[in-house]
Amino acid sequence: MSEFILVRVAHQTVGRTRLVALSPLDGSTLAACATRVNASGLARAEARPRSNGLILTHAGPWQAVADSLHAAGLRLPAGAELAPAPVGAAPPARTPRRPAGHPIGAAYDAFARSNAAVAEASGGRLDITNAAFLLLVASGMVQLMRGQIAGPALSLFSQALTLAVLHGKAAPR
Repeated sequence: MSEFILVRVAHQTVGRTRLVALSPLDGSTLAACATRVNASGLARAEARPRSNGLILTHAGPWQAVADSLHAAGLRLPAGAELAPAPVGAAPPARTPRRPAGHPIGAAYDAFARSNAAVAEASGGRLDITNAAFLLLVASGMVQLMRGQIAGPALSLFSQALTLAVLHGKAAPR
């Protein structure tokens, strides 16, 4: 192959690397690149035309995969090689920055401490959001048994549903 396609490592975890071409490519060119990478046997490549790149899934060391890219017609700019993070390495903790004494920050910190205390007391099975959900459902059942269907029961159940939906969106996948 006379001309190489320059790519950069956009994201990398252990066993998975996302490469993005430095110049726009069409889907057929990306598919051809993926086929050439797959032929090396060191990585499985998927073309991603919408993001102008490739997703590489590999079991071997990253350096061997990086070396095989040259044979597939791809080239990383000098110094662009990344090494995967160690297995089980946690991402650095991100803490929101707030001015000292900020009232919203103080309320957030108090809620976080309370949530941690509830989780610790229940052995990790319950947190404040789950407790609020259970309380709303139980209260809705009480209102149903009292015959208060249209007003209180439906309002309580809709709030419980809102908590469930928000909890589902916030859950890691």
